[in-house]
Amino acid sequence: MRIPIEECVKFSEVDYYTLRDGAEKTFNSSWKIDNNSYINDAVMELLIDYAKRGYKVGQLFKEKCSNVGSSGYQYQITPTCSVCGEHKAIILPKTQILNLINNEGVYTCKNCVKRIKEDEKRQKQEEKARKELEQNIEKANNTEDFIAGYLNPNMSWNQSVKMRDRYASISNAFVNWSVVEEHIKSMKYHDFLNTPYWKAVAYEVKRKRNFRCELCGSNNKLAVHHKTYENHGKEHISLVMKNDLIVLCDSCHKKFHDIVED
Repeated sequence: MRIPIEECVKFSEVDYYTLRDGAEKTFNSSWKIDNNSYINDAVMELLIDYAKRGYKVGQLFKEKCSNVGSSGYQYQITPTCSVCGEHKAIILPKTQILNLINNEGVYTCKNCVKRIKEDEKRQKQEEKARKELEQNIEKANNTEDFIAGYLNPNMSWNQSVKMRDRYASISNAFVNWSVVEEHIKSMKYHDFLNTPYWKAVAYEVKRKRNFRCELCGSNNKLAVHHKTYENHGKEHISLVMKNDLIVLCDSCHKKFHDIVED
């Protein structure tokens, strides 16, 4: 509710021009804006001008006041919302009044603040959905290229790609691994063993086992053998490589597998 003008501190003509001109005597005098004062638009503009000149306008407000109740220091102003243009009387505490003055009077009403926050939230959600869609499209395209290249038994590695880098190209791929796994499971096993995917994985397993048969220590005609096919299609995963795959020489391999050459 707007406070009646007669109950508010009034600016005499001298005080008005003293504020406008930035003279120091206003700050040094005993005259202060009292609690429950109505600060009209003209006075607000003067206070803003003072703040822009570098004066501490907080000194113009009473620090102690006998009529301060539980609500503290409150002042009535009629700011104009910078968003919707609404010009409405509101009551604010001194801290918010000073913040408004230091912000050159830029004010946003509660309805607009709420709407802005809702718009920002919606924009973030839309941006998140857009990025997810772009990532899904990118992942789908990458998956198609991955299958066409790394899971094609008729394809081979470009010789410019170093052996130690080939596994990284596989394991770091941004693809849909569920689709990749299903495709691998649908392949004939002999075709799978001839893919760039398996050759990169097999070399990495051999490298980590120091290019030695894990049963006899031989380095002759090494092959990578599946101890289990439970995780077939996930051979690129480090834990699967460690637990499910074993390096065997040609002689030891024949004891565990019908396939002589991987």
